[in-house]
Amino acid sequence: MATMVIEILPPPHIPGAEFDSVADVHRYTHQMSNRLTSIGLDLELAAATLRKTMGQLPGMGAKSKARAVASHLDRAADCCHRSAASMNGTFFLVRRAIGKVQDSGKAIPRRWWV
Repeated sequence: MATMVIEILPPPHIPGAEFDSVADVHRYTHQMSNRLTSIGLDLELAAATLRKTMGQLPGMGAKSKARAVASHLDRAADCCHRSAASMNGTFFLVRRAIGKVQDSGKAIPRRWWV
């Protein structure tokens, strides 16, 4: 009988959302993007392991359930990858907004600390 070993990974450190400058926004979005990508890769690996291990068990029920659960893991991984891409886009939107304020000749609010 096949045995399944699931390695529990330590939860990633998620940075606090405290923004005092544009550099803080950049650091936060970069760190969150990296962590979401890492979680997505872990989910993809878990789905592949589940398919392989559960697919070797006898009986039709185990295989179909493994496929169903693995497809959920794949969808979760896809969401993590899309969220990581969104985090990268967030910083560029902030930079564009600051650039528009600078181009208009207005003073950048002190709280943005460019």
